[in-house]
Amino acid sequence: MKNLPSPLISVVIPVYNPDEILIETIQSVLKQTYQNFEIIIVDDGSATDIVSYLEQVTDKRFIIYKLQHKNANVARNYGVSHSNNVTKIT
Repeated sequence: MKNLPSPLISVVIPVYNPDEILIETIQSVLKQTYQNFEIIIVDDGSATDIVSYLEQVTDKRFIIYKLQHKNANVARNYGVSHSNNVTKIT
């Protein structure tokens, strides 16, 4: 059996007006034993500054996107479409 690389897991977190639960969510993901993942945070047009909430997170596996406010479904789908796991068909 070949030694295959671990598959990349994409964790998409849509956020609107974040609070301490966002940090707790990210910390929970970072504590998992499986470590081949990316965290995609999609800000759905928050009135608050999401970057200030994330300054304490120094892990390089997360990406932040900011959208105009629509809804959680749009934010989630945007995150999925920008993940490294999406097979792009041309």
